Amino acid sequence: TAEVRPPKPGCDLHLALDWELQKVAETALQEMLTELKTTNQEFSGGSVVVMEAQTGAVRALVSLPQYDPRPFARGITQKEYNRLLNQPGIPLLHRAVQTIASPGSTFKLVTSSAALSHGLCTAGSVFYCGGSYAGANCFVTSGHGSIGFEGSLAHSCDVVYYMLGVKLGVERLSAHCKAMGLGRATGLDLPGESDGILPTAAWKWKNVGDKWYEGDTVNFSIGQGFLLVTPIQMAVVTSAVANGGKIVQPHLVQQVVSYQGRVMARPGFKPLRRLKLAGNLWAAVRQGMRGAVLYGTGGAANSEYVHVAGKTGTVENSPSSENPHGRNHTWFVSFAPYEHPEIVVVVMCEKSGGYGGSRCAPVARSSRRKATAA
Repeated sequence: TAEVRPPKPGCDLHLALDWELQKVAETALQEMLTELKTTNQEFSGGSVVVMEAQTGAVRALVSLPQYDPRPFARGITQKEYNRLLNQPGIPLLHRAVQTIASPGSTFKLVTSSAALSHGLCTAGSVFYCGGSYAGANCFVTSGHGSIGFEGSLAHSCDVVYYMLGVKLGVERLSAHCKAMGLGRATGLDLPGESDGILPTAAWKWKNVGDKWYEGDTVNFSIGQGFLLVTPIQMAVVTSAVANGGKIVQPHLVQQVVSYQGRVMARPGFKPLRRLKLAGNLWAAVRQGMRGAVLYGTGGAANSEYVHVAGKTGTVENSPSSENPHGRNHTWFVSFAPYEHPEIVVVVMCEKSGGYGGSRCAPVARSSRRKATAA
């Protein structure tokens, strides 16, 4: 027998997303990807995450290329679904939460804070870069010469972080990564989030069948090698630097409200944990990020409207079946205002070539201007 049930109004889902900010971020990223397609004669994808530094509320979450979701609402056919699966650029992949890639030099935020926490350097430390260390070159092959802690982040000196990474060792560096939220999903309220890969000596032995070498630590220390992260994870890392060590959980849902107007659920903004690092040491990392925008590798993110702090990342690649030309992936992580951090912006472009400062920083600048004006 058939049973007839009268319809009942459902609840309203209130999201943290800002529609206008989402549109601005999508447009800025699409313009960069269009330019890259013309320049490289090859498709590039990308993502943008805009998040509140203090609460983890996600204000914009962009993944390009996109797809039309309407066929899923009416019941997508197998032919339509296969077309999406085989479409260049894999539009069904949500790049902000599912793409895993090396973070490149944006990871120096982790290495620097780990070194500070273990007393291996201070905000006043001065290092020497001769252009290489343990057989690995700095991207400035002639070397930076004498360089302070702030300058090492601002100019993204690889040699400084090779040295600090080796002093830390893989286990201490991995433990600090884990504390900052790498190696596992952030808990964002969307399905299918990737964990990434957080390597240790035991992980390498199990998955690669070889022991861990000092060269692996050298690569690890600048965000290359076996380490893989998602853009949303790097937003959590950047927010921890910006807010003084609070690990926040990214979330899209602000509240669930019944049709009578009663709040049924509201996620809390309590941090998951707080990292034990003195406030002046977090300030040293933030100052290095500010230097990157003022006089270092991230100058394209500078703004007359708000003081910005950021860190560039360029992931060197060799040709592969997925990336035939071996073009670099590029990153830019940032927060603003520098004096009282409110908003974190993370941009990642796949197979873009070039550098994070030229590819991703301009996208972050456009997105952040709208975010801080809101």
